[in-house]
Amino acid sequence: MPIDNEFYSTLFDAKETKDIQFKDNQFVRVKKGVYEGDLAKISRIRKNNVDVALVPRINVQDVLKKMREESLKSNDEQVILANKDEILKR
Repeated sequence: MPIDNEFYSTLFDAKETKDIQFKDNQFVRVKKGVYEGDLAKISRIRKNNVDVALVPRINVQDVLKKMREESLKSNDEQVILANKDEILKR
């Protein structure tokens, strides 16, 4: 099976990087990993790494759905209790 040297050579090409100066309390966007695309705030800069605080992900639709379900559940329990009292009176 022939080896495609052009394919493998592109795997190891080094890209030029820009020197970017970060500052404490600066907001940045995560480019790779699980949090790709999320907003973060730089909390501390060290020689070889940076500590960031991520803004939590909140899916408003899921929160509203859960709130509705809990509301319906509590209403159902109240109806059941009211019916129980009526039945016991008979």
